[in-house]
Amino acid sequence: WYTKIGNIVHFSIFLALTSNGSGTGAATITNLPFTAISTTNFYHAVYGSCSSTGAVGSFITANTTVITMKTQLFADHTEATITDTENIILSGSYRTAA
Repeated sequence: WYTKIGNIVHFSIFLALTSNGSGTGAATITNLPFTAISTTNFYHAVYGSCSSTGAVGSFITANTTVITMKTQLFADHTEATITDTENIILSGSYRTAA
């Protein structure tokens, strides 16, 4: 779900994977409902957890609709660190241009 109040979007995401696929690079969640504000060097924090690895420190890069998932040590979450039966819960808020 998400709620937009003015230029702030609050959201919560629950994903239950049945297969993590075979991608490469950092795990991402795309197509957020609004584009994040385009301020340089401004990241929007997203907090959550994965059933296999615990806490997730993710972020939304400026001027995108993409969440990039990180591990507790801020390394990329990848196909190798996410299991086929992963449950992912994320919530956060971010600013939009309008």
